[in-house]
Amino acid sequence: MYRSSSDALLRSKSIVVLSQTLAAYKARRFELSLVALNEIKPLVISCLRMQETEIKLFRRIVSFIAHDVVMLDNGGWDELSDCIVQLSSTVPLKALHVFVDLPPVYGRFIYSCFGKIAERAEKVLLMPDQDRVEDWSLGLQAVVKLGIQVLDSELRFDMVKGLLTLLVKAASDLVDKGMEEFLVRGLADLEMFLSRDKKLYSYNKEQCHFVSCFLYKIKDLGPLTKQATGKIHRLVKSTPFLVQQQQQQQQGHGACSEGEWLDRLNNLKPLEMLRIFASTDVEERFRELAIRRLNVLLSDRVSREKSADMKELQPLLLSCLSSKEGISESMFKVLGEVVYHVAFEMTNFHFETWYDLSDCIASTSETEFERAVYIFQCLTMWLDDEFMVPIVKFLLPEINKGSTHRERCWWITVAGSWRFGCLLCHHSIGRDGNFCCGGDCR
Repeated sequence: MYRSSSDALLRSKSIVVLSQTLAAYKARRFELSLVALNEIKPLVISCLRMQETEIKLFRRIVSFIAHDVVMLDNGGWDELSDCIVQLSSTVPLKALHVFVDLPPVYGRFIYSCFGKIAERAEKVLLMPDQDRVEDWSLGLQAVVKLGIQVLDSELRFDMVKGLLTLLVKAASDLVDKGMEEFLVRGLADLEMFLSRDKKLYSYNKEQCHFVSCFLYKIKDLGPLTKQATGKIHRLVKSTPFLVQQQQQQQQGHGACSEGEWLDRLNNLKPLEMLRIFASTDVEERFRELAIRRLNVLLSDRVSREKSADMKELQPLLLSCLSSKEGISESMFKVLGEVVYHVAFEMTNFHFETWYDLSDCIASTSETEFERAVYIFQCLTMWLDDEFMVPIVKFLLPEINKGSTHRERCWWITVAGSWRFGCLLCHHSIGRDGNFCCGGDCR
């Protein structure tokens, strides 16, 4: 609608609704599926190339989509980095807008557009227009974000030195021209940008140090600048070294950024990913990265067959399903998808039924009713009679109770009842709750 409609008001409303919808998804830690991403990525690129793009709103949408691509798609989004490079030559401010809102991305992406973004931002910073402080602020944010992104990838410090030099020169030039108030307005915009970006992407120690180093180098340019830099420094001040070191030891794997974790996860076997997820010593956001990456790997039949021994995953999966602590609702939903992939593979390609899973669902049906029903409804493949017996015996009565005294979970009750209904269309069941192979079981 946004791309094709000629009605300006309709286009504006559609982009607002889309932005709000994706923001709500992110707040609930939902991600788009790979199918949805493959459909929406070309549309996003097409919209970015339109002259009328409402870029301040649309850059948020690009950020949401890019986050899901980094989380779920090992192929990345090279088309977006190519688009940013092209926009840098034709509409440089639009390119900077898109770049500053990006989540942590992989090294190949950053290096492909690093030169162009740095070049365009340098031009904006060193040739300020006194009537367009927002453009200078955008250039400042772009260079700072370049440093943040580079410090989240493999090749780092040689690239950061040049960025620091550019930032200090731009600020110093403004003060030399008697434009300290202009600089302070730019720093105020930077403070607002960093307060959001740091909260979203949890800067590591090196990233915080990069920003603090820039602030330290310019703090004595003037009294107004000193006050402004002090506020930003307090915002980005990193955790003291000893505390940081202790946290890393507790995490057990020593990574302190999502980019580093994603790189490590790509080189791990499925069982190792699952062990990270199952560990309560690892920070929650990294555990969630692990289970999501495992889910993506197992969702592809070829990758699943090459890299995963489904039997070795089963005991640890059951342990995770039985655990009452340390697994958030969003992580449990992804865990249910992983359980499905393993159960489906065993049933349809190894011709083995995972009976321990049936017992696990049945045994948790009363104490963890909502989660038991959720796992059950994830099993969308055919389930044989023997698998269903303990579920019917223990879970079905709880679902019946759900319609009367579990009002908060009515949707769980409906979903579980629907799944049972689908199965019972293919099974015979007697009044005593036992499955029948045929005949009159009334």
